[in-house]
Amino acid sequence: MLWSLSANAVSSLQAVDSLLNSYQQMSGPNKFTLGQHIIDLCLDGDQLTDHPLRIMISLPTDSADLLVYYAAERFYYNHSYFAECLDYIGRALPLSEKHDEQIHATLLCDNSYCLYKLGKLTEASQAGQKAMEYCLHHDQPMQLARAYLYLAIVNYGIPQIEQAKQFVEKAIATDKGIGVNNNTHNILGIACEIYSFAGDTDRAIDYGKQALEAARAIGYDEGVVNHLSQLSYAYNRQGDYQRGLAAAQQAVEAVEQMEIPDRNLLAISLEYVAYNLLDMKRCDEAVPVLLRAIDLEREVGNIRSVCYDYKALAEAYEKDVDASRIS
Repeated sequence: MLWSLSANAVSSLQAVDSLLNSYQQMSGPNKFTLGQHIIDLCLDGDQLTDHPLRIMISLPTDSADLLVYYAAERFYYNHSYFAECLDYIGRALPLSEKHDEQIHATLLCDNSYCLYKLGKLTEASQAGQKAMEYCLHHDQPMQLARAYLYLAIVNYGIPQIEQAKQFVEKAIATDKGIGVNNNTHNILGIACEIYSFAGDTDRAIDYGKQALEAARAIGYDEGVVNHLSQLSYAYNRQGDYQRGLAAAQQAVEAVEQMEIPDRNLLAISLEYVAYNLLDMKRCDEAVPVLLRAIDLEREVGNIRSVCYDYKALAEAYEKDVDASRIS
């Protein structure tokens, strides 16, 4: 049977879809057994789920469904399948509202980020506000830090930079009160990106280095890749394109060495390689990098990034033509 295979053998979108379809068509003890397998498979390596989730025989069906849908949601989130993630957020939210405040808070935060990645900024902002209010009311400090973070990201994307800085500083302050956790590196990395855009590059590089150190401390390879890309952006904004290119190339190499490369991280890393090449007037080298990033962003469904990459591609073609005319 498919669901007796190892985690690595069934970690594709199609395989997880098949397991979930089987789960929804089953009943009785076999359904609970399959549900537990899905949970173990989908949460394997999840940096946010800090304790094992277990389906007991005595568990009500809707409680078991919640755990399975939540695990599926985290799988899609971690593998950058944002549309699929939103589907399972929609299934899990009504159940978590009745049964589990912590899972409900997590889902509200994930909802905001997925909407952002799909280019729905107004909805993402509203979802972030809802997550923030819920976390404040229900004393969920770790998820509150994430809610602040996603509100920072959405405002950065609009862009409303002063609001973005305010929210990311709230996220940093809230996170400091929690102690050591797996979210610290992500908050610091986004702070790096926001302050880079704002032109405060010294502060951005400091946050970026802290983020890189925090990710390495917990052995989180994906975080290391992400923060190398963010540092690349910071160096780029500082005008140090050579150092920016080197950091982005390190990020690409690191993500390509993963057993299952994260397409979203790879696309982001490629973008920063291309941006630095553009600023170094190496447009002919930037074009194939951007084309590869666009293909990956389309697979992920990150429409917003596809638009930005096409804009950069047009710039690359234009500068390349101008350079050929001069020569």
